[in-house]
Amino acid sequence: MTRNIKHITLFLLFLVLSGIILFQYFVRTPIERPLKATRQLINQTTPPLDNTTMRCRAKYLGCFVPIRPPDSTYRPLDLDNTKERDIKTSCLDKCSKSHGLYAGVNIRYHTCICGDKIEGLLWCRKKSMLVEHSWDLAFKCKSFESYKIYKILSGCQKDFNELSVNEDLIGCLETLPDTKEAMISMTEWSNTVEECILNCENLGLTIAIPLQTKKTCICSDFISLFTKAENMKMILKQCASKGKDDRIPVYRTIVEDPACSARFYDVSEADPVALWSLPGSGNTWIRHLIEVSTGVYTGSQYSDNALIEGGFLGETSSSLSGRSIAVKEHNISPPGKYKTIIYLIRNPYKATIAEWARRSTSSHTGLMSETDLNTTEFLTYAKGVPDKWLSGVKKFLEVAKRNHIVFYENLQQDQVKEMRRIADFLDLKSPDHKEHFESRLICMQLNAIGNFKRPSRNLSIDPFPKTMKQRFDDGILEMDRILHNHKFTSIVKSYLSSTSNST
Repeated sequence: MTRNIKHITLFLLFLVLSGIILFQYFVRTPIERPLKATRQLINQTTPPLDNTTMRCRAKYLGCFVPIRPPDSTYRPLDLDNTKERDIKTSCLDKCSKSHGLYAGVNIRYHTCICGDKIEGLLWCRKKSMLVEHSWDLAFKCKSFESYKIYKILSGCQKDFNELSVNEDLIGCLETLPDTKEAMISMTEWSNTVEECILNCENLGLTIAIPLQTKKTCICSDFISLFTKAENMKMILKQCASKGKDDRIPVYRTIVEDPACSARFYDVSEADPVALWSLPGSGNTWIRHLIEVSTGVYTGSQYSDNALIEGGFLGETSSSLSGRSIAVKEHNISPPGKYKTIIYLIRNPYKATIAEWARRSTSSHTGLMSETDLNTTEFLTYAKGVPDKWLSGVKKFLEVAKRNHIVFYENLQQDQVKEMRRIADFLDLKSPDHKEHFESRLICMQLNAIGNFKRPSRNLSIDPFPKTMKQRFDDGILEMDRILHNHKFTSIVKSYLSSTSNST
């Protein structure tokens, strides 16, 4: 009798489970599938707008547990009775008004901290407690003590008076692309560009497309609008072009796409990869592009405070920890510590001038006077450049198991193509990378210059004497031969003084 009861119970349980499965397939699936197949805009009425809504521009740097040193440079701020959903905005607003540059928000404890320097906010050098250790404690904001850290880009405003709408304009579309289900169409709005942008911000979306003639506002995110990074180049055009005024403007909201943030690798997640270049070749710029397109911080053999304050948090990470996706290198010893190397190669004439500008101005972006090139010190430095350029590439190519060449000039022409090549070389297989890679490439295009790329300029003088040009050209021909012997496609011959503008 007991056995029969067990059999009946199991049979009834089987029927119940079968019914649930059948219900999911025959009832819910037909409802969900048509929504995905129609690819129509999700229509909704515009929600009521609060005209006092604060707009704060800030870059999310990650989640950290602040380590308070004795000479702390950060301070707590009182948020009064701020509602939970407004904690971040209130914190950023109060911090910017107190002339802070970095703000930390802890939702659980309803607290806000504000700092003038990121060092005092995240770690203490005196105790050798680096930012990556603090990040470990706060991994994915799991610690109750962790703070979401933001770099304040501009003061918060209640309207568009000081934050011009033109600053938000990305470009224009000739026609509206195929709509995706993640795009939202809102009607019955006040028919102003500002209201459209605010509505999209309230919905947490990164793109606003006001169709003023139709009294409609379309909100979207990067990937839903562009699908692939290459589409962004093809779709977006200049708004004012030969009298055409029928193009559709596209605005970027102050909402930051989660795919645009960066993190450290987990412990032992990857072997260290060198990012080698001759000084002045654009190493800092390519680090910015790599961080935005991969979502992982780059590291460095050096500890540059200016770069740290600019958001290159990997600058503090141990170069051989494997916590960074690539490590900045200018030196050549010991060459055997890296198994994988990315080489950034630039015209050595231009790299020499760029590095001398950095040394002369003590800045990654400063423009030197041409008189700084007309000195014995410059000629002494330039004399040693060709040998250092050749020695670095030659030694590393002999010992590294995997090598990849990036030409600065190619990077200037097409950042998306070069970042795809780097990603393929690094063989990034994590689900997070694959899921967000296209969005990241779009983020990269919207901020391709970064904060540390020196603006280009044409010199009125040629600082290289004829004898030195011969030295450089001999090195260029030798570099071309080295790359050819290692089966790399080379553009190095275009660097020769007779074929390129050395200034």
